[in-house]
Order: sequence, then structure tokens, then C-alpha cells
Amino acid sequence: MSNDPTISVVIPAFNAESYIEQALVSVLQQTYPSDHLEIILIDDGSEDQTRSKAEVSLRGSAVRHQILSVPNGGPSKARNIGWTLAKGNWIQFLDADDLLAPNKVEHQASFVPIASEATAVIYSPWQNMVERPTGEWHPGNEIFSPDLRGDTLLQLLKSKNFVATGSQLFRRCWLERVQGFNERRRFIEDVELLLKITMAGGQFIKADSSAPLFFYRRHARSLSQSDSIAFMDGCVANAELAEQYWRKKEGSLSQPRVEVLTDVYSQAARVFYEDNRVKFFGMYSKLRELCPHFVPQAPRSLWLFSKIIGYPMAEAVALKSRQLKSVASRVAHALQLSLPAKSAQRNLSGFLKEFCRRRGFHPRLWLLGLTSYSRFLGYVKPQLLGASEEEYQVRRRLMVGAWSTRILRLPVGKNILAICPHPDDESIGAGGLLWAHRKLAQIHFVILSNGEDGGRLEGAPADPGPYKQKLVEVRKAELVRTAKALNVGSVQFMDFPDKGIETDTKSVQRLREILARVGPDVVLLPWFFDNHPDHRATNLLYARASSDLECLVLAFEVWSLLEPNAVFDITPHLDAKLALIRNYTSQLRTVDYLNYAAGLARARAFHTPINESRTGAVEAFIALPNRDYCDLVLSLQDQAAGGPYSGKP
Repeated sequence: MSNDPTISVVIPAFNAESYIEQALVSVLQQTYPSDHLEIILIDDGSEDQTRSKAEVSLRGSAVRHQILSVPNGGPSKARNIGWTLAKGNWIQFLDADDLLAPNKVEHQASFVPIASEATAVIYSPWQNMVERPTGEWHPGNEIFSPDLRGDTLLQLLKSKNFVATGSQLFRRCWLERVQGFNERRRFIEDVELLLKITMAGGQFIKADSSAPLFFYRRHARSLSQSDSIAFMDGCVANAELAEQYWRKKEGSLSQPRVEVLTDVYSQAARVFYEDNRVKFFGMYSKLRELCPHFVPQAPRSLWLFSKIIGYPMAEAVALKSRQLKSVASRVAHALQLSLPAKSAQRNLSGFLKEFCRRRGFHPRLWLLGLTSYSRFLGYVKPQLLGASEEEYQVRRRLMVGAWSTRILRLPVGKNILAICPHPDDESIGAGGLLWAHRKLAQIHFVILSNGEDGGRLEGAPADPGPYKQKLVEVRKAELVRTAKALNVGSVQFMDFPDKGIETDTKSVQRLREILARVGPDVVLLPWFFDNHPDHRATNLLYARASSDLECLVLAFEVWSLLEPNAVFDITPHLDAKLALIRNYTSQLRTVDYLNYAAGLARARAFHTPINESRTGAVEAFIALPNRDYCDLVLSLQDQAAGGPYSGKP
């Protein structure tokens, strides 16, 4: 037995007084020789009796042990402190509320003699423990037996292959090689560690067992369940880490790898849709890159709606359905507490009818509209008006998206780039949103034209040449004042002449370099059917320059009303928006943009209400992932001269 390796058991503990004694007992009862065991308990800033109970449990133990109290830094930091203090060459991590089977260490240590130097981890089957209403904990029904053979990186991303940290035995030198746990991560940091070990060349051995060797206590409100967004962020970060490794090493992705990445990103998209649309569209863009015609395979209803109206709109339908079911469930529960069953059913039915009536929503009529209106807009109307089929196909897609208009929440992004044909477009179309983000995000401007043909200076022009040059200088100065008010980080003028924005290769490369330098997560620009040739040329230039950019596009309206699928409440920012527009004195001499912008914002608040009284002020947008937005623009570029995207109003 003298050749047995020393195993160091590292236990991070935070406010674990209810469980720490059981965890320590499970270590002290190991069948492995006690003189080859070591316990290192890291008290991670506990405010209860965790340390004192641990001291009592370890008093008189034959197992070497030490207890170290540190300021709270999270489980990853506590584990790293523990294994760096360890004397053993193999590390057993055990959270303070989990348990080891009595033969866990002995069974896995028996595989050490046959492990090569490349072996970094030995793992075994494990089992959840669930709490019953009585407060007692019992093993769950399923024993998890992950299998990491083959493409280990791919297998680690599969949910069925989740390897609980306590079910493993880590070789210390491999922890040193990858620098242990990522202390900035609080979710799925254990999977990230395994991914890093795999990418560094570490190998895994399965010490199989007919019974579970580790028991994971699954709490009703665990850390992962309390913040589903952050948890899913961790899952996405792990998938991106693997994807980057595969692409760098092999240049492309095999079909099994595409499938596992698609599974992770699609799960994330479902979670993100309700609470963070920017992240949702980021995931949707990734899914479209992996699978251009992505449609979720489950649940069946989501698959069906995605085939009919597209995945983003299908998620909107699913969200409305969940919300309605939640309301109905709460109402039914309340009614059943005080009314007989039949009476409760009648009252619930009446409530739902009244709810739909007040919301102006009828499910049957909505479904009829879903199948008929898009056909009318997409097929009948072009023939009636003699317009192009391409334009109305695009407009039909926009109308479908507008049926579930969402309210944008602060912040829409952390790095916002406004690409505008002229100075003033940003304030007229999105001044309220920009003002709301002036302290919440980095804002950047790119102005394409010099504005030489817009607005008017005081006095009649004596000579058109110097007058135009003076007008350009004034308009740039007006833009700079606006940028200063918005705390804009950078302003780039591309200096095209009015109605002369180029979309050639050189211009595309100039804009592409700006996009690479700024790296926006949100791009603002006038929508691509805005009734001005420079506005349409701006869209074509952007689409050609940004096809590989991952961001959210928010397209706003200036000269033509759009069909919005997103709105932003600017009620508290309307005065600030108008103040931004007042900076453009040269433009206000020719067009009353102030009353136009104020009236449009109030009209939008009526048609896309943010409250029951339909009051306030709203800015309207077409919000799409960059890839989808560029696809719509580029689908119009090859039409014949004089068509809807020839540049003519």
C-alpha cells in the first residue's frame, strides 16, 4: 500500500453549516488508506458556523487536514487556492454539500498505475440527490455514466455527458498546465476546465462502476437555476471556445461538431429571447452561420411555426403562448381556491374572453391573418400596383416580423455605431435612443456624405462654390456639437457628395476598416426603403461591407414610415431628442424637422402602444441580426434600373 498515490481532497465551503459535516464524513469513511489522504478545506468567507463544525468533525482524525479561511471569492478561486496548497499529485474536488461513495477514491486510484503521463482526469458514474418534502435527501432515479471516448471536446459539449466535478480525479500537473479554474467564471467553469485540459492534450480514463461513486446535491434554487441568463452565457462561452479551437486547428467543422454547436446555441437562443433580444439575435446569427436554413427541431409546435413564419417570429408566438398560459394558470389557481370547479371554469373562460377583448386579440382571427395577409401582401398587391415582386417579398417579411413588436430595453448594446448618409439623420431617426445610451454605451458616428446640397445658410449665396463649402463646414460643426452632447467616442466623415454615395470596392473597403476598428454590437442606420437615394445607397454600401459582422441592426425611419418589429420608449428623452435636432440650424431653415420628429414619435406611441392610454413618445425600428438584414438589402441590388432599389425615390 506504500505505493498508493497521495490524494488531496479540496473542499470549497461557503455558508455550508447544514452540509459540511456530512461531506467530511464521506471523506473520512473512504476505504482508501488514511495516511495517503489529505483534506484541504477552504472557508470562502462563510458567515455561519461552517468552520467551527468542520473543526469538530476533523478533530482527532487520522487524515491530514488543514482549514484556511479566505475572503469570499467564489468557488473557482477557492478551489484554486486549495489545489495549489495540496501535497498530493492527484486532486479530488468536493463541494461542501456533496458526498463521496465510500470506495470512490480507492476505485479511481486503482487506475493510476495504468494511466500514462498524458492522463489528466479519471472519471466515474455519478448520481443526483434530491430533497423530499420531508426535508430528507435521497438518491435520484438516474445514474449518469458519461462517455468521453472519441472526440473528447465534442463529447464534453453534450449535455448527456456532463461530468460532475466531484466524480473526477485530477492529475495536479495538468491543473498547473492550464492554470486551474477560470476565477472570472461562476457558471459552467468546470466544463471550461475540462475543455482547456483537452485542448492542451490531456486524456481521460473512465473508471467504470456499477454503482455511482459521487452524489451531487441538486438544490431547488441552485446557482445555475437562479440566473438562467448567466448560466447560458457560460454554456455559450464553452461552445465558442471549442468552435474557435476546431476552426483554428482544422479550418472547418465536421457535421457532428456543427450539430453539437447548433444544439448549444439553439438552447441559448430560447433562453435569451424573453430577456435579452440582443443576445438572442447574436445566437440566431451564429445558428444561421452554422446552418443557413436553421429551424429548431423541438418542440414540434416551434418547428412548425418556424417553417411558416420564420424562427424569430415563432419564438415571439411561443413567448405569447407561455405568458397567456401563465396568466391563465394563476387565475385558475386563485379561482379554484374559492369557487367550485365548474364555477371556476366558467369564470376562467370569461376572464380569458375579456382579456382577449381588451387586448384586441382573437386567436382564430390571428391565425387566419397569419395565413392570409402575408399572401395578399406578397402576391396580390404587387400585381395590383405593378410594382416589383422582389420589393413586396421583402416588405412581406417585414410585415410578418411587425406582428409581434417588442419593446427594446436599456441597454440595447455596449458599442453602438450610427452610420448615417447625412448629418442630422441620427438625431431625427434615433436621437432618443442615442441620448438614453450616452452614459451606458460607447457611441460612434460614421457620416457618409458632406451635406453640400441640404439645408440653407443665412443670406443668399453670392457664389455657389464658396457657399457650398461653407455649408459643408457648418453641417460638420453641427454634427460635432451633437456628438459632444451624446459623448460620442469617434466621428468619421467619408465625404461623399450629396446623392453621390459610392458602393464600389474602394468604398466598401473603407467602411469595412471602420467596422473592424469599432467592432459594434449594434448598428443604427436609415432603413433600406427610406425614400432618399443616399439612404438606400447607405444600406447597399453597409451590406456589402459587413456581411461577416455579428451584431444587431436597428434600422430607423426618416423619409418613409417603416413597419417596425421593435420600438424604444423615448417619452423621458423626447425633449433631449428635439434639443439634438435644434443643433442643425441649417436644416431647420428648410424643413420643420422638430414638429415632424415630435409628431412621428407621438403617433408611433399611439400605433405601437407602450401603455394603455397610447400616449408618450416612441422611436420605431426594424431590428434584425446583421446577416438577415444584409440578405434583405442584397436581395434587391440586382434589379433593373428604375426598380425600387435603383436609388430613385
